[in-house]
Amino acid sequence: MIRNYLLVAYRAIVRSKLISFINIAGLALAMASVILIYLFVTDELSYDRYHANTDRIYRVTRVFYDKEGASRLHLSSVAPPIGPLLKNDFGEIELMARTLQYNVTVSLDENNSQKSFTENNLFLAEPSLFNILDITIKSGNPVEGFSQPFTALLSETTAKRYFNSEDVIGKRLKINALIDVEIIGVYKDFPAQTHWHPDFLVSFKTLEDDNIYGRQNLETNWGNNAFTTYLLLQQGASAQQLVAQFPSFLDKHFGSYAKANFGVPDGWVASKVTELTLQKVTDIHLYSHLDYELEENGDIRYVWLLAAAAVLVMFIACVNFTNLSTARSQDRAKEVGVRKTMGADRAHIIRQFLSESVLLALTSLLLAVMLVWLFMPLLNTLTNLKLSLW
Repeated sequence: MIRNYLLVAYRAIVRSKLISFINIAGLALAMASVILIYLFVTDELSYDRYHANTDRIYRVTRVFYDKEGASRLHLSSVAPPIGPLLKNDFGEIELMARTLQYNVTVSLDENNSQKSFTENNLFLAEPSLFNILDITIKSGNPVEGFSQPFTALLSETTAKRYFNSEDVIGKRLKINALIDVEIIGVYKDFPAQTHWHPDFLVSFKTLEDDNIYGRQNLETNWGNNAFTTYLLLQQGASAQQLVAQFPSFLDKHFGSYAKANFGVPDGWVASKVTELTLQKVTDIHLYSHLDYELEENGDIRYVWLLAAAAVLVMFIACVNFTNLSTARSQDRAKEVGVRKTMGADRAHIIRQFLSESVLLALTSLLLAVMLVWLFMPLLNTLTNLKLSLW
C-alpha cells in the first residue's frame, strides 16, 4: 500500500513539473537557510561548555567608578594580588589560577639559521589552571613542570609550526631574544568554541624573576590589571553570596594598600571606587563585552535575532508550500472523483495527498543538505567560523 502511495505521488509530481520545482526549490532554500542558522546558533551557545566543571568556573572582573559613581572602566582582568588573596580569604573557592598574555617574538636556532615569529597568544599560566579548565595534554606533565620557571607547553599547531613535529620535549625557545625556555609538553589545540586560544603556555613562576616582573610586584601591584583570573568554586557554593563579600575584601586589602602607598584622603573607601565581580565562563563569549577582552566575543542578541529569522523563513516557506498545494487542488478534483468512484474513502485520499507532501519535503531536505554541504566552506571562510554539518 505504501509503495502504491509513493508511486502515485511520484507520478503526480512529475506531471506538474513547474509547480513541483517551485515547491521543492523554495522549501529546499528555506531548509538550507534554517540548517545553517541552526548550526551557527548551536555553535555560539556551546562556547566553554566542554569543561567538566563548567558550572563552577568563574572569571574575576574589575570595575572602576568615577567621582560621580558611574562606571568608567570594566576590565576582564584584575591585579595580580587579587587571585591569591581571594583564595586565601574565602573557603568557597576550591582553586584559583592566573594567566597573563604577552605579545612577544619567539625564536629558535635551526641549523644555525635564526627562525622567529611574532606571537600574540603567549600566556603565562599557573599549574592549577589545568585542574580548572579541561586542557588535553598530549605529552609531558605541566603540573609538575610548571613548578619550575622558564618552562613552556606548546599547542599541537605551534609545535608543528616551529619543529614540524609534536616530539618537542626538551627543546628550547627564546622569547624576545632574552628569555630561554624549555619545552616540557604539548597540549591539544583549544576547541574553536572557547573564549581564548593560547599557542604557548609558559610557567607562571617565570614572572617571579626580577628582570621580568618580580615576586614583589605579583604580591603588591594593585595597578596592573592585566591578569585574567579564574576561580573554581566548591560544590554548592553561591557566586552571588561570594560577590556580596567582595566590598569588605577590597576595603581590607586594597584599602590599606592605597592608604599606605597612594596617599588617599581620610574617609576614602576602596569599595566605592572599585568593584570585583564574578562572571561565569560560559557567559564570556555571548554576554561579555568588557574592556580588553582576550578575543572578540559574540553577542546573544544577534544569536536570537538569527534564530527568529530562521523561524520566520521556515514559516513563510511552509505557507508558500501550502498555498501552491492548495492551488492545485481544483485541478485534481477529477482525480479525486475517480478515486471515490473506484471505492477510495476519505482516509485513503488524505494518505495519498500526504504521501505527495512528504515526498516533496524529503526531496527538499535532501537538496537542502547538499546545498549546506556545498556552501559551508565558503561560509566558514567568510565568517572565520568552523561550522560542521556532521
